[in-house]
Amino acid sequence: EFVTGQNCRILKFAVFVVFFITFFHYIVFERRKQMDQKKIGNFLKDLRKANGFTQEQVAEKLGTSSRTISRWETGAYMPDISLLVAIAEMYDVDVREIIDGERKEENMNFL
Repeated sequence: EFVTGQNCRILKFAVFVVFFITFFHYIVFERRKQMDQKKIGNFLKDLRKANGFTQEQVAEKLGTSSRTISRWETGAYMPDISLLVAIAEMYDVDVREIIDGERKEENMNFL
């Protein structure tokens, strides 16, 4: 006789709370992460263009495909962590700048 009227209401409320917390987490953290990916992608595209490279040239230098470069630049995918140092060296930026999606003022060499 565990599931009484009162226990059923408590159980329904607990399920609602778990759903609400999960949904809130998605809205706050996952959507924010997507926006950051777009910012990083735009930054990578700006760096590539400022250095006069095509997506094909960047792909060749990094040993990947131009489609992958395109996906990074649109924010659909992120570069693998093992490539961040190579990308930073190629564009003469700090890895933290790539992760932040913007140049730091003290490192700025006007693009």
